Amino acid sequence: MTHTTQQTRLLPPEAALAIDAVDLDIRGGMRLAADLGFQGIGLAADHPVLNSPDMGQTARRHFLHTLQSLGLALRCLRTGAGAQGAFSRQSVDNLVRRGSAAMQLAHDFKCRMVSLYVGEPDPVGADNDAATVQVWKDALSAMAALAELADRTGIRLAILSGNIDAENRLISHVNTRSVRGGLDTMRLLLAGGNPADCAQHISGGAAIWICCDGRRTGHGFSARRLGEGQADPQAVIQVLRDSDSKGLVLLDPRHHHQPGQAAEADAQVLRTLLNPAPSHATRTIRE
Repeated sequence: MTHTTQQTRLLPPEAALAIDAVDLDIRGGMRLAADLGFQGIGLAADHPVLNSPDMGQTARRHFLHTLQSLGLALRCLRTGAGAQGAFSRQSVDNLVRRGSAAMQLAHDFKCRMVSLYVGEPDPVGADNDAATVQVWKDALSAMAALAELADRTGIRLAILSGNIDAENRLISHVNTRSVRGGLDTMRLLLAGGNPADCAQHISGGAAIWICCDGRRTGHGFSARRLGEGQADPQAVIQVLRDSDSKGLVLLDPRHHHQPGQAAEADAQVLRTLLNPAPSHATRTIRE
C-alpha cells in the first residue's frame, strides 16, 4: 500500500478552527483543520456526534485518539440560549442548563474551555426600572451558578455578548479567574462596536476571540475575508498581545457562502498576523 505525506506549516497553538462552521462532516472538518496547520478545533456543544447515544467511553476515547493522531486538540465547546440569553426570564434558566451541560461535556472530552453567548440586555430599560432590576438579579444569579460549576470542574467559562459593559458586569459579580470575557466579532459589529476597542475594555483580558471579518449592513452582517471588513484583525491581535490575555483565537468562517474556502484563505492571513516571523514548525500528515 502506497502512502503519500503532506508537510503543513503549523499555526501558533492559540489558533483553532470552528470545524462545525465548515460544510464537512466532523472527520472532514478535523482533517481540514490539520491540513491548514491548526493545532486545535472548536465545536458546538450540541453537535450530534458529541451527543450521540453511542458516544460512550470507548467512542469518546476513539474520538480523542483521532484528534491526537491529526495533531489536534479540542480547545473549545460553544453554546448559548438565544439573543436575550441571561437577560430574559424566558431564557435565563435554559442558559444555565445549556452552560452547565456544555461544561460537563467539556470535562468528559478533556476540553478546558466553554464559550457561552449570554445575549444582550434590553437597551430600552432604565437601570432603576423594576423589571430591569429583576432581569439583572436573575442574570447575576445565573452567572454565579455557572461560575461555581466552572470552579468545580476546572473549566474556563468565556462569556460572550455584543455588549462589553454587560460582560464586565457579569464577570465582576462572580470575581473568579474561571470566568472571563470574550470577543464575538459579528455580534460586536452588529451592535455598532469596534472589536479592537472592545478588547481593551474586557475585564481581565479576552479568553477567546471569535475571529471573522465582515461589514454591518443595516441590521445584517456581510462576511468578508480577514482584513477586508470592519473588524481590523491586526489591531485586535495587537490588543490581545499587549494585554497578555493568552486567549484562544477561534477562526469561524460560518457566515461565508463557501466556508471551507474562506477558512483556507483566512488561515493564511491568520498565520501571518499571529506569527509575523515565519515559523518552520511543520506537521507531516500521511495520506
